[in-house]
Amino acid sequence: HGWAVVASGGTSIGHKGMELAAKAMAATAIDLFAEPQALSEVRQEFETKTAEHVYKSFVTGDAPPLPQDIQQ
Repeated sequence: HGWAVVASGGTSIGHKGMELAAKAMAATAIDLFAEPQALSEVRQEFETKTAEHVYKSFVTGDAPPLPQDIQQ
C-alpha cells in the first residue's frame, strides 16, 4: 500500500474504505458460490494467466520468526 492508505488506516474514511472493500469481496464470493460455472471460468482464466509465473517468496527460509511466533 502507498502512504495515503497507511495514513488513512485509523481514520473514519479508512474504515469506510475497508468496509466497502470487504462488502465487494463478500458479494463476489457469494456470486461465485451461486454460479459454479462462473467460478470455473474464473479459475481457468487464473490458471491461464499465471501458467508462466514462477512464485518466488521474498522471505528466505532462514528468516527469523516474528516476535509473537517465538515460544517462551
